[in-house]
Amino acid sequence: MKHLRLLSIGLALFVSGISMLKAQTAGILDPGFNGTGYVRIDFNGNTDVINDIAIQPDQKIVAAGVAFTPAWNVEVKIIRLLPDGNLDPDFGTGGIVTYTPR
Repeated sequence: MKHLRLLSIGLALFVSGISMLKAQTAGILDPGFNGTGYVRIDFNGNTDVINDIAIQPDQKIVAAGVAFTPAWNVEVKIIRLLPDGNLDPDFGTGGIVTYTPR
């Protein structure tokens, strides 16, 4: 069974949409965002699901969702991206906060 990396895909699609809003030509990714116009983050090599995304007043992007460990345990992940698409090193550990429910 193929596992979609939904967090990666969802974030890439969302960020692509943001980039297109900034781009001068509709449908063109903004290479100023992470050098490619999109961001892909794969946490554990299993299914990742994005549940919510918000843009802060300072244009930093916060995304929250769940990721499954190799043993299929659930981890809640929150990431924050800088306006240029890089993980925010001032947020959590290297831009990522992980919570493992018990």
